Amino acid sequence: YDKVKPTQDFYTEWQANEGAAEFLVPYKLLLPLIKENYNKLQEDFGTYYFCENCSLLFGVSRVVMQNRLNALSYEIEQYLNGTSLDSIRNKYIIIKSAWRY
Repeated sequence: YDKVKPTQDFYTEWQANEGAAEFLVPYKLLLPLIKENYNKLQEDFGTYYFCENCSLLFGVSRVVMQNRLNALSYEIEQYLNGTSLDSIRNKYIIIKSAWRY
């Protein structure tokens, strides 16, 4: 058992997960909603209600929305600080360029 290697390729698995998340909840649609509701997000249970409402809008579960918010924290920070949607640097593109095969 010491020499067993995983059969899944981490990068391929990551691509599938990221692609599915972007397909279901595109960041270019989500980030403006976050900016519009930023003050409400700061209130008690604000994130919960935001995720609940967005889950209905995007047709996903509340947990998927929570995970998407967490995964997009870098992009959210950029957008809230004035970076345009088309200029946002995706942290995964930055990470991918650092990976070596």
